[in-house]
Amino acid sequence: MPRSLLVAAIVAVASRSLAADCPTTDPEVVAARAAVETSCPCATATSAGARRECARGVLRGLVGDGALAPECVRAVRRCVQRSICGRPDAVTCCGVRENGTVRCRIKRAASKCPTGRPGYCVGAVPSCCDACDATGCAPTTTTTLPECGGGPGSCGGRCPSGLTCAFVQDAFPFCGCVPDGSQPCGSATVPFCNGTCPLGERCGAEGIVPGLPCSCIPEAATACGESSTSTCTATCADGVDGTRVCAPFVVSSTDLCICVDADGECTPGAPPTLGLCPPGERCEVTSGQCMP
Repeated sequence: MPRSLLVAAIVAVASRSLAADCPTTDPEVVAARAAVETSCPCATATSAGARRECARGVLRGLVGDGALAPECVRAVRRCVQRSICGRPDAVTCCGVRENGTVRCRIKRAASKCPTGRPGYCVGAVPSCCDACDATGCAPTTTTTLPECGGGPGSCGGRCPSGLTCAFVQDAFPFCGCVPDGSQPCGSATVPFCNGTCPLGERCGAEGIVPGLPCSCIPEAATACGESSTSTCTATCADGVDGTRVCAPFVVSSTDLCICVDADGECTPGAPPTLGLCPPGERCEVTSGQCMP
């Protein structure tokens, strides 16, 4: 094939590829970017490479679930690559050229962005896909992301401060705004035991029942909610009035492990008192009686 025809063919293929790419405003791209942020938070990225690898896994799942068209993957990956996530001190740098076009670059530090020149500014958001607008830097408040929604494996969208969009249950609506882990552990409840704890401790569930409190336990310890229900051998945080222990319970034939006061007893009542039973027996949650 003559060289001129070969070049023309390459250009034609490249043009078709670019035409098939999705804009960042495409709803699937917006939702996919939100899903990446949920699974691979920018704020906690250890490196740019680690976040890119995490994002690749999310995108493979979305494509496999049919939630993202294959031709839209590149648009999402470009936004991940052109970001400061995992790059300490890096900034997005916006510049308006003399011809009116806007350009965004990633700079190693804010001092590298020539803000002294007209039309240049440091972006307020981490990706060049959102950092700039027609006048320079886009405002920090943006409504480009939809509200939290989606389904298993594709949750994404906006949530109030302190919350993140995640899968929450096995029935509609599947996704919801849940604590993002910035809250103290004592303010969290099962199943979202992701709050903050002192150094050397982690946030653990006091049982596997939704709504039970979470508490800080030693980093290497097993939380009661993680314990084998055949033994309920695990760690519970001390209560206000004394020691708490991980004890076996049963409700509707389902075995559970729950933290209770060491001096409590399983007794009937309205409601029953959830406490300890003799060795080898379990406290029945509904009746408040000890069972084999």
